Amino acid sequence: AVEEGEADPDAEAAADDPKREWIQRPECGGGVPFDFGCYVVHALNRLAPGRPVRVQAAGGRSEKYGTVARLYGTIEYEGGAVGLVEASFRADCSQELQVHGSRGVARLPVAWTVMGPSEIEFRHASGWCEFQTDRLAVHHESPYRLQMEDFLDAIEGRSAPRVSLAESVVSSVVLGELVRSLDERRPIDLEIPDDVLQAAARTRASTGARP
Repeated sequence: AVEEGEADPDAEAAADDPKREWIQRPECGGGVPFDFGCYVVHALNRLAPGRPVRVQAAGGRSEKYGTVARLYGTIEYEGGAVGLVEASFRADCSQELQVHGSRGVARLPVAWTVMGPSEIEFRHASGWCEFQTDRLAVHHESPYRLQMEDFLDAIEGRSAPRVSLAESVVSSVVLGELVRSLDERRPIDLEIPDDVLQAAARTRASTGARP
């Protein structure tokens, strides 16, 4: 489950400002889903043991721009796993990621824009209503430098992209259907071509993500 947020964009550019950013334009996919929610959905798709099959969302749109300003949703995966997405322009900024499993919970307090030393927390039950937390320090590297190095390796043919086009397509479909679920106020069954899902699964396996 992830909650991300920043200052309300309604306080920024005028609704008819021709120079306003894409994030304030519904026709450009503006709003919180493809600004913040994309990181959350990609992480869930990477970590889930099966393909995404159904989504359901709630939230709200900006009265000023018509873009989605708050998105709270569930993603159901083949095999029974469920991912929770929380992304909002109205909430205090957070980039937390939690992964819950049968042996405990892994928590990343800052999962994406890691600008300094960080750690991963592992919490599990050690008895009835007794819990133990272990912490693993993560050595800090500039995320932007690592992204640029990986991009250069890919375009110069030294390695394949860490995130494949197929994975991006899957995430885009999931995000789009979460928005449709919000607007139509109903669960949406996902329709993603098998060849795209298979290609995405191969990339996850080759980069060490859970199959």
